[in-house]
Amino acid sequence: MTSRRDHPRELPQTLPHDPEVERALLGSVLIDPGQLHVLRPVLHCFASGRHRRIAEAMVAIAAGNSPIDILTLKAELERCDHLGFIGGPAYLADLLSCVPRSCNAEHYAARLRRLTWRRNIAVRAAGLLDAACDGAPDRDVVELVEGLNEERPPGRRGLEAVSLYAPDVSPTYPRWRVANLIPQAGVVLVWAPPGGGKTYLLLRLSHELLVGVERLFGHAELRIVERSHRVLWVCTEEDAGRLRARADMVLRGLGNPQLDGEILHLFAAAPGRSLTLDDLPEILDLHRPVDVVILDSLTGLRPKVVDGHHVKWDLDNDAANQYCLMLRGLVVKHELTMILVHHTGREVAKGYRGPTDWWASADVMFGLEPERLTSTIRVKPEKCRDGRLLPPWRLRPSWGPQGYNIQFEGEVVVDPSKLPGKAAEVAEFLRLRRRCTQAVVLASLPGSRSALQDAIKRAVTVGAARWTGETDGRSPVLAFVDRSGAQEPEVTAGREGDDE
Repeated sequence: MTSRRDHPRELPQTLPHDPEVERALLGSVLIDPGQLHVLRPVLHCFASGRHRRIAEAMVAIAAGNSPIDILTLKAELERCDHLGFIGGPAYLADLLSCVPRSCNAEHYAARLRRLTWRRNIAVRAAGLLDAACDGAPDRDVVELVEGLNEERPPGRRGLEAVSLYAPDVSPTYPRWRVANLIPQAGVVLVWAPPGGGKTYLLLRLSHELLVGVERLFGHAELRIVERSHRVLWVCTEEDAGRLRARADMVLRGLGNPQLDGEILHLFAAAPGRSLTLDDLPEILDLHRPVDVVILDSLTGLRPKVVDGHHVKWDLDNDAANQYCLMLRGLVVKHELTMILVHHTGREVAKGYRGPTDWWASADVMFGLEPERLTSTIRVKPEKCRDGRLLPPWRLRPSWGPQGYNIQFEGEVVVDPSKLPGKAAEVAEFLRLRRRCTQAVVLASLPGSRSALQDAIKRAVTVGAARWTGETDGRSPVLAFVDRSGAQEPEVTAGREGDDE
């Protein structure tokens, strides 16, 4: 005998559903059959019977190793005698017209999961209402209440942990677009004062990657490992025309070569539009595939309000961390290089100034310091997570009828004896030892651990010492950089860090 609890009173006709989202997801798979993996887990979420039959037909077609298109879908529905039920061939063709972008399939699927959860809540609530009103035993009512409490909204993606040694987890080793400076997939933070040469220098970098010269800027340690084919430049100051004028100068300086790719320009301050970092996920989905993204500048693209609060970006590490996580996720998802350009103000000696989370999130960081007396730009590497931290070097830019050119002028030579304070002691200690671990330096020289670590970083930054990429025990090995010509053996990978 069945009770009314098994057949609750008639439900309202407006149970949570969205036919347009269902149509958009089906159309997304028709446009891009590669999105079928998004459709499969939500087959049970279609409220419309005809949409569910169309989705099941798509899965059946794929199971037979046939391509999913209008013709194969029509044939499969005819075979199952469902073509008339779903509205015929005209309805299938109409699915394509309701898809803004196929890349939004995951968004549509997530929306269907939430609607299904709400429908389940409504059905359970109706059953509970019937049981409570019809005098069902208290025990049955309690069970229905507990079942209602067990319904949870769909979880956020990414909460499921992955077994580190699962068969489908492959080791990912550092890969470089430009050795020691530009990772193939990573975040690069470039800081410069106003007039520091960042726009021309990054245009030159972009063009050299598109042309495929052997060494970036002519620097012997900056070998171009992987060329670019598409660079996206999100600009807050120059519209497309102004940036094109500068790009023409750079192209002439390279001898007007044939570009094997393109540079896309997006003006963040165009009339009627104000782009911020919040728009970046949609921008990348729209323009993919992209090899390199240049955000020029980070200062202008940071949103003024985060989670309803006005942000003081020079102080707020929490807001910076939120966006660093977002940028890191985009880099991994799209396998691209993201270059963040940051204005430091005119006090160049202070270098990068801003929340430490931007620094911590970067794989590589370097600064551009214009040296007016020598008419050169000093490039100052400050971080290189998986490669060598190169000593600073100088570039001499020039403008003329032949365009914009750059001449590499070599590393910045520093006399270790003239280094300030503890950095000079570290350099002299390494000069006598030639190479030793960081732990030995910390144990041998007087001073606090933090002061000696700062001195080591200073000695490395100015080029008096370098990380070799080797470890002895768990301590990284340092080597003295001899400018007299007796160099240490070359090491292809380096590491900057503290003892564990």
